[in-house]
Amino acid sequence: MQGAENAPQVILKTIDLRELGVTSRNLENIVTVFLRYFEDPRLRLFSTVFVYCKNSYYCVYDGEYRNFYVVRWHCGRCCNADEFQRYFLIKLYNEIIGSSKMPPEDEVESKILEFYRTHIRINTRDPIIIYKILETNRTLWIVKLPRDC
Repeated sequence: MQGAENAPQVILKTIDLRELGVTSRNLENIVTVFLRYFEDPRLRLFSTVFVYCKNSYYCVYDGEYRNFYVVRWHCGRCCNADEFQRYFLIKLYNEIIGSSKMPPEDEVESKILEFYRTHIRINTRDPIIIYKILETNRTLWIVKLPRDC
């Protein structure tokens, strides 16, 4: 982990697909096909895709209804895979499914940003870019790590 003075710059860019005027069902299908691109383990452009749904009906993943899941993850040499799993796949996921109510989107987002600000293991001049994609019923965060990761 890096100290605060060496923390990488994390840039959040928001893309609001709701402004396109397409129906939520068509938009969901378009983005689902788009996400298949990021599931390819040979790709090193992007590291992780997170999905958050306020309404579990709209989050079907691997045949299950989920409010939060990680479509694909890749830490490269920038962070420890065990730390990533403990932080997202165990701690955060269990907090969400064990809670009687869904945490707000901004709380989930802050935990994603916190991880990338505090758990990057190498010094990098290039920023970590997180694309936040807003759909009608879900939010996605697609993380692009620097080339040296």
